[in-house]
Amino acid sequence: MTSIDPAIRAMRALAWLLHPMTPATFMDRYYEKQPLLIKRGNALHYDSRKFLPGSFQLADVMRIVGTDGVVYEHDVDVTLYSAAQDSRDTLNKEGPVDVQRVNDLIKSKLCSVRLRCPQSRDLRVFRLLESLEPAFGSYVGCNVYCTPANSQGFAPHYDDIEAFILQTMGCKRWRVYPPRGTGGQSGILPRHSSRDYKQHEAGEPVLECLLEPGDLLYIPRGWVH
Repeated sequence: MTSIDPAIRAMRALAWLLHPMTPATFMDRYYEKQPLLIKRGNALHYDSRKFLPGSFQLADVMRIVGTDGVVYEHDVDVTLYSAAQDSRDTLNKEGPVDVQRVNDLIKSKLCSVRLRCPQSRDLRVFRLLESLEPAFGSYVGCNVYCTPANSQGFAPHYDDIEAFILQTMGCKRWRVYPPRGTGGQSGILPRHSSRDYKQHEAGEPVLECLLEPGDLLYIPRGWVH
């Protein structure tokens, strides 16, 4: 078997992620500079046999959530944002995750589920992230989010990471707001994530979109969403 140079494979993976935009254009115009929305209209894009065979679906999430050794906070968060109270609640418990309880919270309260580090339990995700790391010269991590229709899991905030959001199933509406303070206005990108903001603190969105299967949204660190 002939092995592929990691740098070449990284560029191929990044090109697949950003298609039809080239990695060179992305790095020059968007990376660490401004958000990017790529609407592909191709639900099968993330089913590529090269990088993510059989795109990550809800069944994959619940399979991992129900695995022995999965615990709240370290592996899974169950969250719910209330527009009336303008705040986020975390409905975690101590210890191992009860998958039936998580399913009940999704159905009864429309809670969101955040699965941390799925690459530790899914080889497809591990190989994709491993392929991308040489392109950025850094560790590439991953979370998976499942949010029921007509609900929201998190309050407005900014992160200390570059976020590439891949929509593999369903649809989700996003609003991206200008950076705040050291979140970008000063030209200094943040090294720490922000607190949760109240909705009025976020201001007016600079980008509002509906992500559908096959779409990609890139949000630089420091940009509120």
